[in-house]
Amino acid sequence: MTDHNRINETALLDQLGGPSGLVYTAVPVAAFVAANAFLGLPVAIGIAIAAALVARQELPHWHHQRFSG
Repeated sequence: MTDHNRINETALLDQLGGPSGLVYTAVPVAAFVAANAFLGLPVAIGIAIAAALVARQELPHWHHQRFSG
C-alpha cells in the first residue's frame, strides 16, 4: 500500500467520525436493510431510528467497558 492510499483511507475515516462514527452509521443502516426485507418500509424506518438511538446510548458504554478495564 502506498503512502498516498494510506493518507486517503485515514482522511476518509476521519470524515466519518473515526471508527465509532463508522459504527454509528452502519448499525441503523444494517437494521433498516434487514427490517425492510421482511417487515416493510414504515416498520423498517422505525427500527432504524430505534437502532440509531440504542447505538448512540449503548456503544460508548460498551466501548469503555471493553477496552479500558
